Amino acid sequence: MTFIHVGIVLSTGINSAYALGYAGTIMVPLGWTGGVIGLVLSTLISLYASTLMAKIHEYGGKRHIRFRDLAGFLYGRTAYSIVWASQYANLFLINIGFIILGGQALKAFYLLFKDDHRMKLAYFIAIAGLACVLFAIAVPTLSSLRVWLAISSAFSLIYLTIVFVLALRDGINSPPRDYSIPGSKISRVFTTAGAAGSLIFVFNTGMIPEIQATVRAPTVDNMLKALYFQFSIGSVPVHVVTYVGYWAYGSSSTSYLLNNVSGPVWAKALANITAFLQAIIALHIFASPAYEYLDTKYDIKGSALAIRNLAFRTLVRGGYLALTTFLSALLPFLGDFMSLSGAISAIPLTFILPNHMYMIAMKKNLSSLQKSWHLLNIIFFSALAAAALVAAFRLIAVDSKTYHTFADFAFALGYAGLIMVPLGWVGGVVGLILSSAISLYASTLIAKLHEYGGRRHIRYRDLAGFMYGQTAYSLVWASQYANLFLINTGYVILGGQALKAFYVLFRDDHQMKLPHFIAVAGLACVLFAIAIPHLSALRIWLGFSTFFSLVYICIVIALSLKDGLEAPPRDYSIPGTKNSKTWATIGAAANLVFAYNTGMLPEIQATVREPVVNNMIKALNFQFTLGVIPMHAVTYIGYWAYGSSASSYLLNNVSGPIWLKGMANIAAFLQSIIALHIFASPTYEFLDTKYGVTGSALACKNLAFRIIVRGGYIAITAFLSALLPFLGDFMNLAGAISTFPLTFILPNHMYIVAKRKKLSFLKKSWHWLNIIFFSCIAVAAFVAALRFITVDSTTYHVFADL
Repeated sequence: MTFIHVGIVLSTGINSAYALGYAGTIMVPLGWTGGVIGLVLSTLISLYASTLMAKIHEYGGKRHIRFRDLAGFLYGRTAYSIVWASQYANLFLINIGFIILGGQALKAFYLLFKDDHRMKLAYFIAIAGLACVLFAIAVPTLSSLRVWLAISSAFSLIYLTIVFVLALRDGINSPPRDYSIPGSKISRVFTTAGAAGSLIFVFNTGMIPEIQATVRAPTVDNMLKALYFQFSIGSVPVHVVTYVGYWAYGSSSTSYLLNNVSGPVWAKALANITAFLQAIIALHIFASPAYEYLDTKYDIKGSALAIRNLAFRTLVRGGYLALTTFLSALLPFLGDFMSLSGAISAIPLTFILPNHMYMIAMKKNLSSLQKSWHLLNIIFFSALAAAALVAAFRLIAVDSKTYHTFADFAFALGYAGLIMVPLGWVGGVVGLILSSAISLYASTLIAKLHEYGGRRHIRYRDLAGFMYGQTAYSLVWASQYANLFLINTGYVILGGQALKAFYVLFRDDHQMKLPHFIAVAGLACVLFAIAIPHLSALRIWLGFSTFFSLVYICIVIALSLKDGLEAPPRDYSIPGTKNSKTWATIGAAANLVFAYNTGMLPEIQATVREPVVNNMIKALNFQFTLGVIPMHAVTYIGYWAYGSSASSYLLNNVSGPIWLKGMANIAAFLQSIIALHIFASPTYEFLDTKYGVTGSALACKNLAFRIIVRGGYIAITAFLSALLPFLGDFMNLAGAISTFPLTFILPNHMYIVAKRKKLSFLKKSWHWLNIIFFSCIAVAAFVAALRFITVDSTTYHVFADL
């Protein structure tokens, strides 16, 4: 393409329907001075960073047609993977925003004719998502979009012109407006940081090398001309609409300016419909890299109308957009997602990486002053990204507390400490049984792949690496260790709760708080970790662990039965409002998964005798039949005895002889120490191997290493446990971040890859349905867990005594 064509494409991108939100998301939190200076500075800095990228497009004597290719060429394979993930995360967040925009536009159109409040924003977001699915199926390739780019530009021109004219008229006819920055001093700090993320979001997509790949030679010179066009003439509309909108409506400007304007119904309707249609086309443009990657990966070629290709687009693109739409309806806070996208990906891809890449590429030609300038940019924008990320999560949390779930805005309060309390009898029992059955099914899928390709895969990450490559190996490795860390956080909290419950039996003076007991539990774990150097040294302790478990389970069952028989009728109603019940249910879904899975099945299977697969399946059948009976029994009897007052540590509920309760709490405390060591052992052994720790366990060097490294690991775990001692929340978080992907999503996809030649289309569709469904649940559970931690953190002080 010529530089003019590229300049127009870039300009169309920044003048998308997102431009209707900047008056509310940038000007309102920053005011006239901050907003105008911020937008102008963002324009100049974005131009500067983009030119840095453009200048190294042909670095090393070859063209780098993708951002990740350039990163891989400069830094290596790991950077390639990280940039790849960042770009697709960026595009995903941008697409969430486009679906929210489409839903807002449709709702605004509907309200022009029928303001009955029956149709909520979530419904319109669902319709927008369906429209995007149909468009994605109908437009198979990016090259098919050419005519639609012109239509998109026409739509942008229509709604920007209408908004400009109507806002100008409203501003002239209105009395003086309030331009003060709303909120308290603290909230302004966070909204300013969030607005900084939005400022970066305005002008950047993180796809400069990909766009430059379409430019005619001389590539660098023509791309620079295109960028100058984008950031001069091309940026005029977005600046004008933003300033005029804020001038007309002041601090009441919304994140969708068409909700503010007044004027002829036909003009507002036309603007909203064109904004809706442009959002669909724009989403398809930003989703196309993901679509084309999947098409290439799964060898989709030939006629776009072939049944196989149509089915693939319907299933895969539909699944992608279903997940996007679900999250959009769940948290339809457009400004917050602009901040989040700016923080997570736009700032790193637009400012941090370009400056560092330019330093690497031009290091021989740069003076020390120039190098210092680029380093200053890297440090400043890294700090800004961190601040914007925190602010974005806070804004999402605050907005989700203010509005209702799946109503006009979403989210509500809820606390899911256990499984039965938030789900009740029917949901809890059915959920636990279903979770057992589904976990057994997913585990057998992984077990059957243990010898895939004619070799044994003794680690989960080895299997992932064998099937997908080094990147998948690294991701699964990280997920497993994150899972283990969160599990260990839970064990430290459990140990602290058990110690506190033991202490309170004898001296309930409230002088010793839960964080103190968590610290003691952490110290005990450190001493145990130093004393037990290898996993093989744990054998006798596994027997003790089983004994301790038997002790406290038997005591809890006996005392709960006694309490249940003697107590008056209990309240089994699910606590909370309708909205909080929704979120508590989502959190409980993560707890259900957490109950049965560790994400370490191949590692366990590596210890099984031949025939490995058959014996492992027998072991799994045992685990999910006889093995789950004690857990089911304790859960049901505890809920039966105490109803909705059952706590996340059942020994806090039981009554009975002090010596029995004391014994149960001490047994639970000691078992937590041993269990933590089991789940921490893979981390310990990885570090021992990495740093060459060999020889006698009592050698001074080895002792010092265990004290510093294992002590440091547990110190971090204990500190986080004491800081946020919300056990149920960490169970939710562990389930969402790692257990869902490792237990349900990856096994289904691995099975498709391994057995693709033997699976029918119906079976493949079944596995894809599992992947999409559990991905949606994982995302929802992750958001719920963050929400619960945020809410509990604001309800209680850090280092709270629960």
